[in-house]
Amino acid sequence: MTWNGQERRKYPRANFACKLHILGAVGTLELHTEDISAGGLRVTLCREMPAGTLVELKIFLTAGKVVECKGRIAWMVKAPDNVDRYSEIFTTGIEFDDINDKDRQFICDLVEQVELTKAK
Repeated sequence: MTWNGQERRKYPRANFACKLHILGAVGTLELHTEDISAGGLRVTLCREMPAGTLVELKIFLTAGKVVECKGRIAWMVKAPDNVDRYSEIFTTGIEFDDINDKDRQFICDLVEQVELTKAK
């Protein structure tokens, strides 16, 4: 998949690394986010998951806030230059499918706070 230069995001995003558990058919993956928005997040995975794959997410945010929701793999791009030539690395976008409004608003406020702090 290649990016055509057109921004299609509905929500602003922020570079924000937080602990994340992805639960699905492949078991539980523990990793960190690269960026997050009220609509989804981006992570780096060491295994391929087809677009459309449904996953359960447990996102560990600030101040002990944990968001549990469902998502789906929206896109996945193989990294061209892996440090370890024996493994594959995939930059992956996960869209929130089933998240309650309160949690979505918490993430929206968090993104705004991160961006305001960055602007100072």
